[in-house]
Amino acid sequence: MTKVQFIDRESSKLSQEIVYGEEALRFCYESFLGQLLLENFIKYPWVSKLYGLYQDTEMSSHKIPSFIKKLGIDENSSEKETYEYKTFNEYFSRTLKKSVRPIDNDEDIICLPGDGRLSIFPKLSNKRVFSIKGHSFTLKDFLQSEKLATKYDEGSLVILRLCPADYHRFHFPCDGKISKSHRIQGVLYSVNPVAIEKIPDLFAQNERQFSTLKTSKFGDILMGEVGATMVGKIVQNYKADTLVKKGDEKGYFVFGASTVVLLFEKNKVKFSHDLLEYNKMGYETLCKMGTALGKSL
Repeated sequence: MTKVQFIDRESSKLSQEIVYGEEALRFCYESFLGQLLLENFIKYPWVSKLYGLYQDTEMSSHKIPSFIKKLGIDENSSEKETYEYKTFNEYFSRTLKKSVRPIDNDEDIICLPGDGRLSIFPKLSNKRVFSIKGHSFTLKDFLQSEKLATKYDEGSLVILRLCPADYHRFHFPCDGKISKSHRIQGVLYSVNPVAIEKIPDLFAQNERQFSTLKTSKFGDILMGEVGATMVGKIVQNYKADTLVKKGDEKGYFVFGASTVVLLFEKNKVKFSHDLLEYNKMGYETLCKMGTALGKSL
């Protein structure tokens, strides 16, 4: 049975992830009957959207206390008191006190766009093929665009995987001008490593949205948000074709585990040493929004 391990950046310690709904997840991805249900029913967006509608009702609020307890969520970091959240989705996409996620304001530093478990591909090469869990797929498959795949050839890819315990709002990693978001329709597999072991190219199959952040120091950064099983929707809060500041909120995910992706052009960013070292060790790194991802070249 696969254990999901990561390194906590703050403590530098190896930790094991508490997988919310682990029994159901393993049933869906590690049993014959579960995979049958997954491929013929669960992976389709309408199922997740229907579940999301329930999470928007006041009936769902009873789940909040047990959710907090099981995942060890710090209640003091939220802007509101726990009892003030009227639905589960309202709590899931909660905002945090600004003091608990300070932004690194050095203009040469690019910061993490969200909380999550980080993987880095410092250089995408070999005809734009990259590998996750030993299985390869192309940028063209992921982006559904030959033009974009060529633009980011030999660039860098950052994958920030969120689990249910995490803060589920995502932010701009630096100053720039942001484009309209483009949606690529797809199915909705889980983005947990348990699922990736079975469906390694799920990032090229799941529903996803892309927008371009034009910057003076880091080139054109392609920002992507990838949906997952039981994610009701991806909500974009920003106004297209406007100037944004580092740390401004871009949007949020409604219930489910989800992923934020950053794509950099060639020779635009030097990633932080500790993140690269943990990445070489084969572990994801648990990071917080606003902390340093790297610096401009």
